Amino acid sequence: MLCDILSGHHEHCCHHFRMRVTTFIAIRDALVERGLISSTRNITADEQLGIFLYGIGHGVANRILAETFQYSEETISRHFNNVLRGIVRLKDDYIMLPSSNAAVHPRIRDNPNFHHFKNAIGAIDGTHIPVAIERSKQAPFRCRKGFTSQNMMAAYFDEHAKQVVSLFPK
Repeated sequence: MLCDILSGHHEHCCHHFRMRVTTFIAIRDALVERGLISSTRNITADEQLGIFLYGIGHGVANRILAETFQYSEETISRHFNNVLRGIVRLKDDYIMLPSSNAAVHPRIRDNPNFHHFKNAIGAIDGTHIPVAIERSKQAPFRCRKGFTSQNMMAAYFDEHAKQVVSLFPK
């Protein structure tokens, strides 16, 4: 199945894993080169990454992943979590936090409405994260671009997320 997706039409990879084949391969190579995942006797590094990306891209349960990829739920869970830990470990290579001497924007620093962000070294506001929502509850989560999303705001202190606010539609 995975070979057909990766070697087939480029849209197949986008539909299944929410990314192009070249991006899939680059992520796999980054994880393997750093020793964060590796092929085993029974499951390749491609399959491990495919399981993870399919799971987060479609918001499906562990048992659905087990059925789709024809592995036990325990195997799916173990490799999903290994890839997740690997992706988290890659963050330092791809995410650059502002320097500790970066000034907080005066509009935020001097505004009493933003007291939650006092001494924050950075913030993300108004970032829409695509989400998988039960069909009957999707209407309030549909963004202006037509997909279901949730507005997220996060504040970082000392390089750790301390405050993450999920803004639910009314």
